[in-house]
Amino acid sequence: ADALTHFVSRPFRVSRLRDRMGIRLEPEAGPLPAEAGLRILSDAVCPGDIQIGGDGMPTVLMADHQPTGGYPRIGTVIGADLPALAQVPTGAEIALVPTDIDEAVAARARLAAELEALPRRLEPLLRDPADMPDLLSYNLIDGVTNGDTDELD
Repeated sequence: ADALTHFVSRPFRVSRLRDRMGIRLEPEAGPLPAEAGLRILSDAVCPGDIQIGGDGMPTVLMADHQPTGGYPRIGTVIGADLPALAQVPTGAEIALVPTDIDEAVAARARLAAELEALPRRLEPLLRDPADMPDLLSYNLIDGVTNGDTDELD
C-alpha cells in the first residue's frame, strides 16, 4: 500500500517512447524501485496495466499490448480513461488518481453513453457551394498546376 500511495502522489510526463503497445511515463522524481518484483512469473496482462520495467520506468499497456508480462504491475488505468490517455501529447504532465470499482464502472457507463450519442451529434458536411455562407473560408480546389512538366523538375 505504501508503494502505491507513493506512486500516485507523483506527477508524470508522457514520454516520446509511445505507440499502440504502450505509453512510457516519466516520473518527475525519477525511476521507481522495481527490484522486488523482477522475479515474478509471466502472467496475463490487460489494457491499462501499469508495468514497472527493470529500469524503474512505468509503462501503461495500450490496445496492442503483449498477451503476457513478467514485469511488476503497480496498478491499472481504467478502461474509460484509456482513449483520453492515448490522446495526451508527448511531454504533457498527467496525474494518476486512485479509484474504486464502483467509480470505474460508472466512468465506463458514461463513456458508453457518450459513444452511443455520438452518431446523433453528427452534422452533414456542406458540399454544395450554394449552401456555403462564406465561400472564401472553404478550400474548394487544391493542388492545381498549369500542367507544365518543367515545373516538376
